[in-house]
Amino acid sequence: MGEFRGKCCVTPRGYIKPRPGLPQLTRESILHEDIRHLWRTSSAFSHLREQSTDNVVCKDCQIFSTCRGGCRAAAMAAQSSLTPPDPDCWICEEIKGVELHETI
Repeated sequence: MGEFRGKCCVTPRGYIKPRPGLPQLTRESILHEDIRHLWRTSSAFSHLREQSTDNVVCKDCQIFSTCRGGCRAAAMAAQSSLTPPDPDCWICEEIKGVELHETI
C-alpha cells in the first residue's frame, strides 16, 4: 500500500483521495483545511497508511516493503477489498506462478 504513504489526489472541490480510482475518504476540503493537517490527522488516511496486506502471496515477497501489495485501486476494482494483491502484479504471476486474473 505504498501509495498511501506519500501521495494523494485532490478533487476539483478540494477533497483528498488516496488515488484517482478510489473514493473520497474525508469530508474535509483543502479549501477549508490545510492539506498537511488533513493528511496527518485524517483517521481514514492513518488507517490506510498503517494497513498491511495479510495476503500470503505478498507477505514473503522480496519487494513487499516497497510496493506494499501494489495498487489498492486495482485490488478494490478487482475484488472489492483493499487487502488483496494488485491483480496486475508481475511478480505474483511470473515468479511465483500465481494467476491473479479471473479467466473468462
